[in-house]
Amino acid sequence: VRVGEPLLRLTDTSRVEIPVALPMSDFARIQEMVQRKERPRVRLLHESTGNSWEGVVERVSPEADELTRTATVYVVVDNTDKAKPLLPKNHVVARIEGPMHEGLIVLPRDAIRDNRVFVAKNNLVELRTIKIKRTLQNLAIIESGLTAGEYVVMTNLDVIHQGANIKIRLHRGLD
Repeated sequence: VRVGEPLLRLTDTSRVEIPVALPMSDFARIQEMVQRKERPRVRLLHESTGNSWEGVVERVSPEADELTRTATVYVVVDNTDKAKPLLPKNHVVARIEGPMHEGLIVLPRDAIRDNRVFVAKNNLVELRTIKIKRTLQNLAIIESGLTAGEYVVMTNLDVIHQGANIKIRLHRGLD
């Protein structure tokens, strides 16, 4: 051992902090919650072992990463009463609780062309302009242009057109 060289590193595993990178749209919502002194709950999962832990978002990063367009939130897990504690440097998947929304209309983004969708009405196709509130991976939350219960054409979008005569066939289990 040389002078000044570390012999060991002590880590307190009773309380572990995990950085979680979020897209800016999600980060903004979580940041608002943290600023209101709310502590969003987080479920952490170790995919290879199946072990899971509960934590809370304690703080948010003051800056974003320009290259990845993400910002970091810090999730704290209290390991004091855990049979299998979460150890530092473990790779986990995080699911952060956020605000719940009811009555949303959500569509696969593949059904949308230039902010328009084909709606089946009285066995005819109607081209409808919609306004998208937000996208989540392959889904779009619709702000306006559709109402609950309307049927959106999901297939043959390359050949369907305004006024086309169609027969509506519902998938099993749908009303």
